[in-house]
Amino acid sequence: MIQKAFKIGNSTAVTIPKKTNIKPGTKLKVSKVTKKQLVYDILEENTTEIENYIRDVSGGFDLSDKINQEDLMKQITYLEKHPYEKL
Repeated sequence: MIQKAFKIGNSTAVTIPKKTNIKPGTKLKVSKVTKKQLVYDILEENTTEIENYIRDVSGGFDLSDKINQEDLMKQITYLEKHPYEKL
């Protein structure tokens, strides 16, 4: 994928396509590998309070798939009622 750099204030910026699944607010480390190559490392992912709660009570599962608020609330309610059962 090709992205074009643009200027914001005194900085040069590059947009990150949505399909990379990097959420706004995620901290990235940029390293210059060669004159023409940059590497981005994720330092800290920006997660919502509800994602953190589900990881804490369920032992963790991947939320990268599309999940809507209603299904998420159903899972939380179920986990609160049945804390020791697997989904």
